[in-house]
Amino acid sequence: TPAVTMRPDEFEQAQQAQAEAARKLLRETWVTAVKNTIHSSLRDIGKGWFNLAEHRMQVYLESKLRKLMTQIKFIMQDSLRFLAEASYAAFTRLVTQATALEVTVNAFDDVVNVVRGGGRRPAPR
Repeated sequence: TPAVTMRPDEFEQAQQAQAEAARKLLRETWVTAVKNTIHSSLRDIGKGWFNLAEHRMQVYLESKLRKLMTQIKFIMQDSLRFLAEASYAAFTRLVTQATALEVTVNAFDDVVNVVRGGGRRPAPR
């Protein structure tokens, strides 16, 4: 939760900045790190099932390298899904905490705000 109160436009700017930072991390840093790790791990193997210099599509389609790359793709997709789920849960908590009031309107001049998990307070007049 933010330590200070923000106006909606400030909140939107903060969210956009965070989304841009996450996009940059995922597209530039994460993908590059995975690519470099794969390359450095397999570059000295040379010809064979994990040949990074293979240019013939038919050979690649039957190679263990293709199966490894498919596994890595699935692991990366799972990681993105877990990241999205965690982000969604955090955003839900933020909104729930910010709106932790239950408003009961008994009559036009009888409105009661109840803080979830807390005490009651009359609506401001």
